[in-house]
Amino acid sequence: MQEKWRNLIRRLDAAIFSHQVVEVRKELLKIVARGRIPRAAIADIANQCRRVDLPEHAVSLLNRYVRPHGKIPARPSEFEKCEYAASLSQLGAHSEAAKLLEGNPNPSLSQWLFVQGMVYQKLWDFDRAIACFERALFHPKVRTGRGVLSIKTHLAAALIRARGDYDRADLLLEDVMNETSPTELGFLHRLAQMYGAEGALMRGRPQECLDRVAEGLRLYPEQNPRHEALSEGFASLAQLMLDPVKSLDSLRRVRAARDRLAELQAWEDGRLIAYHEAMIRGNRELFLRLYFGSPFPELQKRLLPKIQEMGGMPVDFDWYLTSPKNGKGEGDRYVLDVVSGAHSGGEDRLKTGQLLQRVLQALGSDPFRRFRIGDLFDRVFPGEYYNPHTAPDRIHQGVMRLRRWFE
Repeated sequence: MQEKWRNLIRRLDAAIFSHQVVEVRKELLKIVARGRIPRAAIADIANQCRRVDLPEHAVSLLNRYVRPHGKIPARPSEFEKCEYAASLSQLGAHSEAAKLLEGNPNPSLSQWLFVQGMVYQKLWDFDRAIACFERALFHPKVRTGRGVLSIKTHLAAALIRARGDYDRADLLLEDVMNETSPTELGFLHRLAQMYGAEGALMRGRPQECLDRVAEGLRLYPEQNPRHEALSEGFASLAQLMLDPVKSLDSLRRVRAARDRLAELQAWEDGRLIAYHEAMIRGNRELFLRLYFGSPFPELQKRLLPKIQEMGGMPVDFDWYLTSPKNGKGEGDRYVLDVVSGAHSGGEDRLKTGQLLQRVLQALGSDPFRRFRIGDLFDRVFPGEYYNPHTAPDRIHQGVMRLRRWFE
């Protein structure tokens, strides 16, 4: 790699870690627009695009090498494939990312295993995430310092959510807290503290959860808005456990935290708060909303025993939305079957397996979040590779045709 590109990559890396995200985004957009990025620098530039929330550009840069369309294979490096999978997952194409990473059972890069673990976390497959993080932690080429601490942090989160292995998670988080501070790797320090609050909540220690959240607010008065909203959700649930008499006020705060996370487009964090609320309250309606409103088989496996204990699984489930007539849930009720397309406004149905039916079923599969193009493509065209040059148009065309069908 030319020295000027090495220096550029080092400078942008330093800027990202200094939280100069807006400035780095602007510079990367100019670099991508100019083109002529040497092959040796492509994966590093893609990595930086992904880290400043430009995953679509990362996928575009790497697509020709990881998914070549010509007759001569491009032979992508492990780093290029790893970054491509990480960027696909950030776009929502988790299934393709997982399959790409599963194709290399013995990677030479510890980063490969870390990214694989993060993809499984997004799929709520925490047991497989744990296996990947543990392999990454003891990988012969694992980097020291920040890389190890990052693996420990996310391994602890997976242990908390999957197995309730709180003691081991606490030891890992304590290591991270001891090796970091608000001024030294503050992002990991804050994450470790927040996961500690979540662990305290899940093991039935609401006061400890509140104390950890309060400590975070003290150390980070101007913290990341997402972390602030997530911490508020944990604190509100802890208060609900401590004082059931004031449950209405606590539940309002929980809803406000979820609404704030939705505004920040942190939909999976909102789902996590809903999951903890269902577990704490033991509310069958919440379990059913999570089960039918989450397209993650591993999450559904976790919810199924709880639902069976509370009367069993219903044949179908109605998800009520406010009426478009007046926004208050009053007036004529419009019923739509998101599997068949049958609706109360007419006799039309969609043919099973047809593009429009697949689009409708994908759009109705997850009321907790808005979809990104990669996520919809993953569901509408299962088994196909995501192509950044054609996939967005195929999804937009499908959605437009579905809208015309409803009209």
